[in-house]
Amino acid sequence: MMKIDIVIISVIVTVYFIKKQFEFEKISKIRYLTIPLFATVQFITAVQLENGQDVLLLIFGAVISFLIGWYQTTDFEIKQKNTITNYYVRVGSVEQSVYTKELYSKGGKSYLIGWIMIFIVQVGLSLI
Repeated sequence: MMKIDIVIISVIVTVYFIKKQFEFEKISKIRYLTIPLFATVQFITAVQLENGQDVLLLIFGAVISFLIGWYQTTDFEIKQKNTITNYYVRVGSVEQSVYTKELYSKGGKSYLIGWIMIFIVQVGLSLI
């Protein structure tokens, strides 16, 4: 039952991130912490290191993950936007608007290809 839940959650998370990769979206700490936290939960619930082969698979998975992560950043774009707030400061006798800097990101094609590669590696490691 637990593995079915993880598969369903994985599909939902994957579809959500695929949908958002071709448009700029405001960066939030919560959004970018969910992927590593979700991956950690998946790792803890799925991996059992019982022998040397398991350790080698872990090392292989870590190296492949690093390479895929690097590849995913090749199309990644960040842009900064200054957004006016509802606050004002008085400079001399003039009220000036206060702006806040917001960061927006777009993953692009390599990000999606990376997700597909992660899925293929995950299936391959599960079969081993």
